[in-house]
Amino acid sequence: MHYFEFDPAPPLAAHVSRYWGMTVGAQVPRGFGHQIFPDGCMAIACGRSATGEVRSSLVGPRAEPLTVTVNPGDRFWGVSFWPDAGGAVLHEEPRRLHGHLVAPLTEPVWALTLSRAMAACNDEAAAAGVADEQLAAPVAAAAPLDTIVRAAVVALVASNGEMEIAELARGVGLSLRQFERRFGAATGLNPKQFARIRRMRSALAHLLSPSPRTWSEVAADFGYADHSHLVRDFTQLAGLTPSEAAERVRSIVHGKVRP
Repeated sequence: MHYFEFDPAPPLAAHVSRYWGMTVGAQVPRGFGHQIFPDGCMAIACGRSATGEVRSSLVGPRAEPLTVTVNPGDRFWGVSFWPDAGGAVLHEEPRRLHGHLVAPLTEPVWALTLSRAMAACNDEAAAAGVADEQLAAPVAAAAPLDTIVRAAVVALVASNGEMEIAELARGVGLSLRQFERRFGAATGLNPKQFARIRRMRSALAHLLSPSPRTWSEVAADFGYADHSHLVRDFTQLAGLTPSEAAERVRSIVHGKVRP
């Protein structure tokens, strides 16, 4: 399999985190269960089989892995929104979609139109052009973003999930309970869940670097209390041990990606 990411047009970048694509090679067995690790985002995804069958779905925010069935010749495209922007663009309550996969996708109509148009694309440039064009109106009509939550999301991403949640709340002048309520309303996750997701993904990203570190080094570098803490988080979030998750990541050819 080959997975890669690419950027939306600048006017969309405050709402759209990234576009992505994945192709499934002939060496992958039919009916293979591909495990997708959580990233804290809502996403519109579409797939086209080797025979031309199109599947569209809406992936809600989640703190557990999602397993999708793939077959040789499948091609996937997707749009991942910023954690606090998916609900605003889709005019959906993120908490209602927490942990859900809406498939087949039927509404909103623009999302179905977008996914079908992307499914017909054969390369990154075509997919980016279609997505940029189709998303312009929905993004322009999006509900206002919560600036406090956006600042918290940016801070947690920048710190690889290591920033203290109580410190974030104090920094924006809210009690911990108020902050958790606003964060959950905007993202569908609580701040601690999102921080754990960011830390796990940052730890996994070292596997794609030229000089990967040992798991003990990763545990220390990314703020895990010890190796057992690392294992526990990976098992809960990825459904795999760190070594199993590493093997899964290495089995996929990666283009441009970020944690």
